[in-house]
Amino acid sequence: MKLHAPFAGGACLDCHNPHAGAGQGLLRTAREDETCAACHALPDLYPDAALAHTPVREGRCGDCHDPHGSLNPRLLSAPGGERCFSCHAGLRQKRSAAHQHAPFAQGRCRDCHDAEQ
Repeated sequence: MKLHAPFAGGACLDCHNPHAGAGQGLLRTAREDETCAACHALPDLYPDAALAHTPVREGRCGDCHDPHGSLNPRLLSAPGGERCFSCHAGLRQKRSAAHQHAPFAQGRCRDCHDAEQ
């Protein structure tokens, strides 16, 4: 499992305030993306906010990423297309069709779609 560096180093206070966090889970900031932005250059991920994927645009980093650790690249909370299908459930049913675009059939949504933008 790959651990998020602050979590692995026991630096919980980098993200959390145990006595009076402004956000859910005692996060230091009211919005999850503001906490992430303390270390991650979020504007670099989505320079044109109007075109950003909805969870990115709404600052919901945890919809796709596990802030503590994951077995998946980029700390994604589920592998490949499974993460995408948790919100785009209607697409899962289409995977049983006889003829499919190969990346879609293999759950490789990010081959064509950039979830950060």
